[in-house]
Amino acid sequence: QNLLIVRFLSLDEIGKYYLIVTIAYLGNAIVFVGADFYLQKRNSSFSVDHKSSVNGLLLFIVVTAVAGGSLVWSTSAYYFYVSAQNWFLLAFVCGGLAVGNYLSGLGRNLLQLAAQPVRSGIGPIVEGVLKVLLIIFIVASTEAVSGVDVAVIGCIATWVAGIITLKLFVNLSINTKVSYLNEPRRLLSTLIPIGGGGFLNWVQLQSYRPLIAVDSNGVQAVGAISLLSTLGSILSNSVFSILAQLEVPRQYQSNGISSIKYLQK
Repeated sequence: QNLLIVRFLSLDEIGKYYLIVTIAYLGNAIVFVGADFYLQKRNSSFSVDHKSSVNGLLLFIVVTAVAGGSLVWSTSAYYFYVSAQNWFLLAFVCGGLAVGNYLSGLGRNLLQLAAQPVRSGIGPIVEGVLKVLLIIFIVASTEAVSGVDVAVIGCIATWVAGIITLKLFVNLSINTKVSYLNEPRRLLSTLIPIGGGGFLNWVQLQSYRPLIAVDSNGVQAVGAISLLSTLGSILSNSVFSILAQLEVPRQYQSNGISSIKYLQK
């Protein structure tokens, strides 16, 4: 996906794409990461036996998705209203992308929690393949590809992946009488610290993008910096994931004796 973006998008459009992604991530930082963590805590005892509450799960997803999506929509609407003519559409793209990322990650994590690693891997594969195919389709259909086009493709791919993985998880479940919203204090006690930390992390790592994207030169700078940092993080995360897959099981097998060797590597 990133190689296609480099090949077919101008630096200005790359900056617009990453600007949309940055604002959309506010929902993940403030609401969705904490909501995902809370649901995994509440759902663990049911998921092991494949006895999750379908109605309770869907209600939780709808409530949290509306809350986080509304936050992203209002934030992006305010920002783009000042800086762009098509602010209303861009706000919906940001909100849709934020909710799509939430659904995709939530479905993947719940399937992992239910001891379904193969089914959990379906979501990222579907999402990645859809993004690549849709970008190629748009490139073949039109002469120019915009950053908004790529963001819309991201919305479609994440929503499809999220719906598929959540459907797979629901198929493992039975409709027990469990509500995940009946303890608002416990939910808030999870959302507030995780959301606060996520927002501070967003401010530290990504808040420069909306601040400097006030003109065309700023948008191009956002595109260049974001693209390089994204490619770097993809490479480093890939290396870390491979290392973790190799070494973390050894830590458990050796009761922590191999931890020093793991850290040295």
